[in-house]
Amino acid sequence: MELKDGMNTASALSQKPVNIADKTFQIEIKQKCEYKVTQIKKIRHYRYKLKQEFIPYFEKLHGEYAETIDKGFNE
Repeated sequence: MELKDGMNTASALSQKPVNIADKTFQIEIKQKCEYKVTQIKKIRHYRYKLKQEFIPYFEKLHGEYAETIDKGFNE
């Protein structure tokens, strides 16, 4: 759920699946997220925040993934 609220760019890029090229992943995340820069005490923080139109898809996938994990633990 962190991507929906805003995720540090380094954390987001570290979540890259093994079977996807770095550049492809960077392009995909930039298409689906807004790039935000905030400054706190003269230190810049860079974040990706999921665009509004992708939030319903994200929530659906997140729910299905959670159900799959729960089934695995309960069996």
